[in-house]
Amino acid sequence: DEPFPRLVVTRRRDIKGRYFGPFISAGALKDVLHIIEKAFPLRSCKYDLTRTKLSRPCLDYGIGKCDAPCVGLCTAREYGERVDDVILLLSGQTADLIARLRARMEECASRLEFEAAGVARDAIRSLWRMTRSQVTGTLSDDLDEDSWTAMKALQELVGLPTVPWRIDGF
Repeated sequence: DEPFPRLVVTRRRDIKGRYFGPFISAGALKDVLHIIEKAFPLRSCKYDLTRTKLSRPCLDYGIGKCDAPCVGLCTAREYGERVDDVILLLSGQTADLIARLRARMEECASRLEFEAAGVARDAIRSLWRMTRSQVTGTLSDDLDEDSWTAMKALQELVGLPTVPWRIDGF
């Protein structure tokens, strides 16, 4: 609903917006938020940007935690791409997000924007570490033939691009 949406952690659904979760643990949520903060800096201020136009960026901009859309240092398109990336991450579509980041990294490298390419590379590495650290003991061991057959059948039944390596139940 906002021109430059922000990410808010809450336990209640009393604010109009899009909600993600539930998360398995507070630690897992903190890991995800840390990746978002470093790789996809979204604004955290509560200003209504349709009414308030600030004259200078906040402290978060100075330490790299925000791209200051409130003062026009970030376009709506750039910010929208970042929001789309966060939505993919919070929706559990890390494979799609990594593909987008890899394409962005290669595009930045071809334009000789190596710092931006490095940010995308670091985000890919962080996502890889986070998703691989969540593999449970059952799936981290070698699968026997029956388990592998069942996983392949599940992949085809659900229409997944790859064999699932983690199944969460709530």
